Parts: sequence; structure tokens; C-alpha cells
Amino acid sequence: PPTQYFTDRIILAARNNDVDDINNQILGRMPGQAITCYSVDSVDIERGADDPSLADAIPVEHLKSLGE
Repeated sequence: PPTQYFTDRIILAARNNDVDDINNQILGRMPGQAITCYSVDSVDIERGADDPSLADAIPVEHLKSLGE
């Protein structure tokens, strides 16, 4: 499919390993060499809606383990 096909869509997945599987399937269908982009794992706190202490209560190690 053309690049615009993926730009116009979103795929939701609850676990990182599901995302990895989907990414590998999509990359296998696209021409060219794959590149790796790394993310920053953090909790995004919405001002006025969330408890600011939640950002410190959820360790980055836990966020990274969700897909294992």
C-alpha cells in the first residue's frame, strides 16, 4: 500500500509485543530499509485532571515491561 494508507489510519494495541508484531508485518510489506526509532517512556499527566504524583508512582521499568 502507499505510504498515505498508513498515515490515514491508527492501530491500537494494549501490549508492546502486539505492537512489535504489527510493526514487523507492516515493515515486511514496505520497500526500502527499516530504521529504528527509540521512544521516551513516561507518564503524561493532564493538568487539572490527574494527580501529579502519579508520574513518580509509575516507574519507567514498569512501563517498559508491559510488552514482555
